[in-house]
Amino acid sequence: MALAPSSPFIKGCLSSKIHWLEHTCNQRIHGTTRKIPRKVFEAEERQKLKELPQQEFNMLSVGTRKVYHDCHIFVDYNYYSVPFEYIGKEVEIEMGKDLLRVYHQGRQIAVHTLLKGKGGFSTNEAHYPQYKRYSDTEYQEKYQVKMARIGEYAEQLFFLVVKHQPRDWSRTVQGIVSLKKSYPEKVIDLACRRALAYNMPVEFNVSLGGKYL
Repeated sequence: MALAPSSPFIKGCLSSKIHWLEHTCNQRIHGTTRKIPRKVFEAEERQKLKELPQQEFNMLSVGTRKVYHDCHIFVDYNYYSVPFEYIGKEVEIEMGKDLLRVYHQGRQIAVHTLLKGKGGFSTNEAHYPQYKRYSDTEYQEKYQVKMARIGEYAEQLFFLVVKHQPRDWSRTVQGIVSLKKSYPEKVIDLACRRALAYNMPVEFNVSLGGKYL
Protein backbone atom coordinates (compact mmCIF):
# COMPACT_ATOMS: atom_id res chain seq x y z
CA MET A 1 0.00 0.00 0.00
CA ALA A 2 1.40 3.40 -1.00
CA LEU A 3 2.03 5.92 1.76
CA ALA A 4 0.90 9.52 1.54
CA PRO A 5 3.71 12.11 1.27
CA SER A 6 2.43 13.69 4.49
CA SER A 7 2.65 10.47 6.52
CA PRO A 8 4.98 10.54 9.58
CA PHE A 9 7.08 7.70 8.13
CA ILE A 10 7.73 9.54 4.83
CA LYS A 11 8.47 12.80 6.65
CA GLY A 12 10.95 10.96 8.90
CA CYS A 13 12.73 9.43 5.93
CA LEU A 14 13.02 12.77 4.15
CA SER A 15 14.33 14.47 7.28
CA SER A 16 16.99 11.79 7.71
CA LYS A 17 18.02 12.02 4.06
CA ILE A 18 18.32 15.83 4.18
CA HIS A 19 20.43 15.61 7.35
CA TRP A 20 22.75 13.08 5.71
CA LEU A 21 23.15 15.24 2.59
CA GLU A 22 23.87 18.41 4.56
CA HIS A 23 26.18 17.01 7.21
CA THR A 24 27.86 14.03 5.55
CA CYS A 25 27.58 13.74 1.77
CA ASN A 26 28.14 17.41 0.86
CA GLN A 27 30.92 17.84 3.41
CA ARG A 28 33.29 15.15 2.16
CA ILE A 29 35.50 14.96 -0.92
CA HIS A 30 33.59 13.85 -4.01
CA GLY A 31 34.99 10.66 -5.57
CA THR A 32 35.01 12.07 -9.13
CA THR A 33 35.67 15.81 -8.82
CA ARG A 34 37.92 15.45 -5.77
CA LYS A 35 36.24 18.55 -4.38
CA ILE A 36 33.90 19.15 -1.45
CA PRO A 37 30.39 19.83 -2.87
CA ARG A 38 29.45 22.39 -0.19
CA LYS A 39 32.56 24.49 -0.85
CA VAL A 40 32.05 24.33 -4.63
CA PHE A 41 28.46 25.48 -4.20
CA GLU A 42 29.38 28.46 -2.02
CA ALA A 43 32.37 29.51 -4.15
CA GLU A 44 31.08 28.94 -7.70
CA GLU A 45 27.43 27.97 -7.99
CA ARG A 46 25.41 30.09 -5.53
CA GLN A 47 26.16 33.35 -7.36
CA LYS A 48 24.78 31.89 -10.61
CA LEU A 49 21.38 31.11 -9.13
CA LYS A 50 18.47 33.38 -10.09
CA GLU A 51 15.92 34.69 -7.61
CA LEU A 52 12.59 32.92 -7.45
CA PRO A 53 9.77 34.80 -9.26
CA GLN A 54 7.53 36.98 -7.11
CA GLN A 55 4.39 35.64 -8.80
CA GLU A 56 3.28 32.05 -9.00
CA PHE A 57 3.74 30.25 -12.31
CA ASN A 58 0.75 30.73 -14.60
CA MET A 59 -0.35 27.25 -15.66
CA LEU A 60 -2.18 27.34 -18.99
CA SER A 61 -5.03 25.11 -20.07
CA VAL A 62 -5.30 24.68 -23.82
CA GLY A 63 -7.86 23.16 -26.14
CA THR A 64 -10.08 23.73 -29.16
CA ARG A 65 -13.65 25.00 -29.49
CA LYS A 66 -16.12 25.43 -32.33
CA VAL A 67 -17.59 28.91 -32.79
CA TYR A 68 -21.39 28.96 -32.48
CA HIS A 69 -23.66 30.83 -34.87
CA ASP A 70 -24.03 33.64 -32.29
CA CYS A 71 -20.26 34.36 -32.42
CA HIS A 72 -19.54 32.72 -29.04
CA ILE A 73 -17.56 29.75 -27.80
CA PHE A 74 -18.37 27.74 -24.68
CA VAL A 75 -15.58 27.47 -22.11
CA ASP A 76 -16.00 26.21 -18.53
CA TYR A 77 -19.76 26.81 -18.52
CA ASN A 78 -19.49 30.39 -19.81
CA TYR A 79 -19.68 32.02 -23.23
CA TYR A 80 -17.04 34.22 -24.89
CA SER A 81 -17.36 36.08 -28.18
CA VAL A 82 -15.04 35.87 -31.18
CA PRO A 83 -15.20 37.75 -34.52
CA PHE A 84 -18.15 36.65 -36.68
CA GLU A 85 -15.97 35.53 -39.60
CA TYR A 86 -14.94 32.48 -37.54
CA ILE A 87 -18.49 31.14 -37.11
CA GLY A 88 -18.49 27.38 -37.68
CA LYS A 89 -14.69 27.15 -37.49
CA GLU A 90 -12.52 25.53 -34.85
CA VAL A 91 -10.39 27.87 -32.76
CA GLU A 92 -7.68 27.25 -30.20
CA ILE A 93 -8.03 28.48 -26.63
CA GLU A 94 -5.39 29.28 -24.04
CA MET A 95 -6.81 29.73 -20.55
CA GLY A 96 -4.63 31.14 -17.78
CA LYS A 97 -5.36 32.29 -14.27
CA ASP A 98 -7.28 35.42 -15.27
CA LEU A 99 -7.42 35.57 -19.07
CA LEU A 100 -8.82 33.54 -21.95
CA ARG A 101 -7.02 33.97 -25.26
CA VAL A 102 -8.50 32.68 -28.51
CA TYR A 103 -6.42 31.85 -31.58
CA HIS A 104 -7.06 30.75 -35.13
CA GLN A 105 -4.18 29.16 -37.01
CA GLY A 106 -1.74 30.64 -34.52
CA ARG A 107 -3.09 34.22 -34.68
CA GLN A 108 -4.79 35.74 -31.63
CA ILE A 109 -8.33 36.82 -32.52
CA ALA A 110 -9.87 37.52 -29.09
CA VAL A 111 -8.98 37.95 -25.44
CA HIS A 112 -11.36 37.99 -22.45
CA THR A 113 -11.17 38.24 -18.70
CA LEU A 114 -12.33 34.90 -17.31
CA LEU A 115 -15.85 34.96 -15.90
CA LYS A 116 -16.79 33.66 -12.48
CA GLY A 117 -19.70 31.27 -11.97
CA LYS A 118 -21.70 29.63 -14.75
CA GLY A 119 -23.89 30.75 -17.63
CA GLY A 120 -22.26 34.15 -18.06
CA PHE A 121 -21.44 36.01 -21.27
CA SER A 122 -18.37 38.05 -22.18
CA THR A 123 -19.29 39.78 -25.43
CA ASN A 124 -17.36 42.27 -27.51
CA GLU A 125 -19.94 44.01 -29.72
CA ALA A 126 -17.28 44.55 -32.38
CA HIS A 127 -17.27 40.78 -32.93
CA TYR A 128 -20.74 40.97 -34.50
CA PRO A 129 -21.23 41.89 -38.17
CA GLN A 130 -22.28 45.51 -38.70
CA TYR A 131 -25.91 44.69 -39.51
CA LYS A 132 -26.31 42.86 -36.19
CA ARG A 133 -24.97 45.64 -33.99
CA TYR A 134 -27.66 47.36 -31.99
CA SER A 135 -27.61 49.69 -29.06
CA ASP A 136 -28.92 48.05 -25.88
CA THR A 137 -32.18 49.98 -26.25
CA GLU A 138 -32.70 49.04 -29.89
CA TYR A 139 -31.92 45.41 -29.23
CA GLN A 140 -34.31 45.16 -26.29
CA GLU A 141 -37.08 46.93 -28.18
CA LYS A 142 -36.69 44.45 -31.04
CA TYR A 143 -37.29 41.47 -28.75
CA GLN A 144 -39.92 43.20 -26.66
CA VAL A 145 -41.99 43.51 -29.83
CA LYS A 146 -41.48 39.82 -30.64
CA MET A 147 -42.55 38.77 -27.13
CA ALA A 148 -45.55 41.12 -27.22
CA ARG A 149 -46.72 39.44 -30.42
CA ILE A 150 -46.80 36.12 -28.56
CA GLY A 151 -49.03 37.58 -25.84
CA GLU A 152 -49.32 39.84 -22.82
CA TYR A 153 -47.79 37.27 -20.44
CA ALA A 154 -44.84 36.74 -22.76
CA GLU A 155 -44.18 40.49 -22.77
CA GLN A 156 -44.38 40.59 -18.97
CA LEU A 157 -41.92 37.69 -18.79
CA PHE A 158 -39.61 39.60 -21.13
CA PHE A 159 -39.33 42.44 -18.61
CA LEU A 160 -38.78 39.96 -15.76
CA VAL A 161 -35.97 38.20 -17.65
CA VAL A 162 -34.27 41.52 -18.43
CA LYS A 163 -34.52 42.46 -14.76
CA HIS A 164 -33.00 39.18 -13.52
CA GLN A 165 -30.44 38.82 -16.34
CA PRO A 166 -29.50 42.35 -17.40
CA ARG A 167 -26.31 41.26 -19.18
CA ASP A 168 -27.35 38.00 -20.84
CA TRP A 169 -31.13 38.14 -21.18
CA SER A 170 -31.07 37.68 -24.96
CA ARG A 171 -30.33 33.94 -25.02
CA THR A 172 -33.31 33.17 -22.76
CA VAL A 173 -35.65 35.43 -24.73
CA GLN A 174 -34.44 34.07 -28.07
CA GLY A 175 -35.17 30.57 -26.76
CA ILE A 176 -38.74 31.52 -25.91
CA VAL A 177 -39.30 33.18 -29.29
CA SER A 178 -37.90 30.11 -31.07
CA LEU A 179 -40.67 27.99 -29.53
CA LYS A 180 -43.00 29.48 -32.15
CA LYS A 181 -41.52 26.96 -34.59
CA SER A 182 -43.10 24.13 -32.60
CA TYR A 183 -46.01 25.57 -30.59
CA PRO A 184 -48.90 28.01 -31.05
CA GLU A 185 -48.39 31.45 -29.56
CA LYS A 186 -51.32 30.91 -27.20
CA VAL A 187 -49.67 27.85 -25.65
CA ILE A 188 -46.35 29.69 -25.24
CA ASP A 189 -48.14 32.63 -23.64
CA LEU A 190 -49.82 30.31 -21.12
CA ALA A 191 -46.43 28.80 -20.27
CA CYS A 192 -45.12 32.34 -19.73
CA ARG A 193 -48.04 33.01 -17.39
CA ARG A 194 -47.06 30.00 -15.29
CA ALA A 195 -43.41 31.12 -15.22
CA LEU A 196 -44.58 34.53 -13.97
CA ALA A 197 -46.73 32.94 -11.27
CA TYR A 198 -43.75 31.00 -9.93
CA ASN A 199 -41.27 33.82 -10.56
CA MET A 200 -39.23 31.55 -12.84
CA PRO A 201 -38.02 33.79 -15.67
CA VAL A 202 -35.76 31.15 -17.24
CA GLU A 203 -37.45 27.86 -16.35
CA PHE A 204 -40.67 26.87 -18.01
CA ASN A 205 -41.83 24.11 -20.33
CA VAL A 206 -44.43 23.72 -23.01
CA SER A 207 -46.03 20.31 -23.46
CA LEU A 208 -47.71 18.78 -26.46
CA GLY A 209 -51.46 18.81 -26.74
CA GLY A 210 -51.90 22.49 -25.91
CA LYS A 211 -51.26 22.10 -22.20
CA TYR A 212 -48.65 24.08 -20.35
CA LEU A 213 -46.64 22.69 -17.43
